[in-house]
Parts: sequence; structure tokens; C-alpha cells
Amino acid sequence: MKNLYIRGANIARFDQFATQHQVNHHALLNAVGLSDDVFSHPEALISYHQFLRLIELSQRHFSCPLLGLEFGQFQSIAAIGPLFHLINNAQTVEQALSELISYFHWHSQGATLQLTEKENQMLLCYEPSIFLEQHDHAQCTEIAIGVGLKLLQLFFGHAWKPKAIYIRHYPLASVTEYQKLLPVTPHFNAFLTGIAFEKSALKTTLNHADPSLHALIENHVHALTNLTVEELPDYVRYVLHHLLPSGKSTVGQVAKYMMLSPRTLQRYLQAEGTSFQAILTETRQRLATRHLTESNMSMAQLAELLGYSDACAFSRAFVSWFGIAPRQWQQQNAERKSPRIHCRLPAMLTKQ
Repeated sequence: MKNLYIRGANIARFDQFATQHQVNHHALLNAVGLSDDVFSHPEALISYHQFLRLIELSQRHFSCPLLGLEFGQFQSIAAIGPLFHLINNAQTVEQALSELISYFHWHSQGATLQLTEKENQMLLCYEPSIFLEQHDHAQCTEIAIGVGLKLLQLFFGHAWKPKAIYIRHYPLASVTEYQKLLPVTPHFNAFLTGIAFEKSALKTTLNHADPSLHALIENHVHALTNLTVEELPDYVRYVLHHLLPSGKSTVGQVAKYMMLSPRTLQRYLQAEGTSFQAILTETRQRLATRHLTESNMSMAQLAELLGYSDACAFSRAFVSWFGIAPRQWQQQNAERKSPRIHCRLPAMLTKQ
């Protein structure tokens, strides 16, 4: 089998699910070469083969006739991991699903998602990788059905029901068992696996969307695919520059934006000879001196820009850095400002 990888989020909450069913999850993880650390690092890559083996072993230990479907619903949006922060800030369901599909390869190499239209209905389809044909991935497919259903219910409301659920394989248990877990009876042995809903529902707006945060996260997702550990400190500076004015300057908040766990972010930065606190302090110092040199904004405005609670908190920090108050520093460095140059614009650049 080709070496495929998925994010650790794909087994999110497995430990809780196992505990609920009185199963020793430590033994199962150990049997497939995983440790409990995977739950603390949802962005970490694990082998898709390990994921398959974990589900296969679980079938022998859990007394669940529909293990995959039940686990997927138990996981809910946690299974999407950090990618959920992007789609949850989209303007509409259509945008959210489009981005989920576009970036799903970052989340999992084990399958693809597709949104297709059929008779004025939309189908959110799940297709296992062609490199997995020799494996029985029915349980994994039903995990996806469970997660997908919970995601759409989050968008449309918990009382929402799909128009239909299609499952390519044969029933893994009696139809009655499926009816206990699903709002509609699935169509089995279908040509595809997917969840159907009205096309008009794509225009449903997501009221909790934050356009500015969405833009930042989308830019981050683009960059993250090519980001190296060596480039990480500079990228943290970039993120802080944008998040500081909103007061989001803790390692947890920055790590969440970067789709990393705080521990992973700190570990990567330590490997590059720095730390989050060092970068935060440096970024604030650079921004503070730049604005004190180039602008006349008030201390309250500058404090807000740098993510401080008030001007007093900013002033105390500034004194600890440079030994003098911000206004004193500004006065002492006033002569460094470049004089304004007044000149006539070229004719081609002036309005006629």
C-alpha cells in the first residue's frame, strides 16, 4: 500500500469513546504504534495504515454493531481538527464546504471529498483513496458519514435532516441499527457515498462567521503547506503582527490560529533557538518603536495595537525594555525622523 498520511485529529476523542465503552484505548494505540500524545497534537501526521489498523482492532473489542458510524458521530467536528477554524468562519455553507473540499488533502490523504449536484439536490460525497482498494474501509467510510452529518447539522441546525444518505457498501448490521443512529434510512449498495440536501441550502449564511479572521486563517493554510521549521519564527512574527490588535497574543491563541498545539509550537521554536515569549516581546518592541517614530498616536491607541489592556500596562512594559517611558523615548529619538519632502508630482500622476 502506498504510504498515506492523515492528521491526528482523525482519531480525536477515541480515548473518550473507548472509556465510554469500557475498552482500554492504551492497549489498542500501542498495538498500532501510537501513543496518547496523538490526542494533544491533532495537527501531527500519522500513518493512514495505523488508522486502519486501529479501527480494525477496535471492531474486535467494542460491542458496537456500527462502530464507525457511532464513533464518527461521537467525534463530531473534532475529527476535522484545526481545519474547522477556517470553514467555521466562512460566510455561507457553500463557501465552507468548498474550502473543506479544497483543503481536505491537508487533513487526510486517505480520501477525497466532492460536492455534486443531482436533481436539484447537492451531495457531499466521500471517496476513499484508490490506493486503498485492497482494504476493507467500510468502517472508515461510516466514520465519515457520522462526522459529515454532525457538521451539516451544525450549519443547518440540530433538528435538520438530510434528504437522503447514500452508502456504497452493503449494511454492516441490520437496517434497524442504522435507524437508531441516523435521522433517515440509508440507501445501501449505492453508486457513491454521500449526504444529500437541498441545493438552496448552500446559500445559508453562517452567523458566527468572522471575515477578517477567516482571511487570516485562509492565508495561513496556504502558507502552512510549504512552511518549514526554519521559517516558523518569522511566521509567528507575521501572525502576531496581525493578531495583537485584537488582544490575541497568548501562545494558545497563536497556536490555535496556526493549527498547531501550543506544545508543538513551543517545541518547534525551541529547535530554532527561540521561544514564543521572546518573539512576542521582540515583535512588540519593534512595533512600539516604529509607531513612536513614525506616528503621533496616543498611548492608549498604541497599547491597543500591541495587545495591552491599557496605556499603563504598555508603559510598564516599555520601561522594562528600554529603561525610559514611551514619550521620553519618542522625544529623544525625534531627530531621527526623516524630514518631509515636498515636491511637485509628475504630470502623469496628477489628476487632469
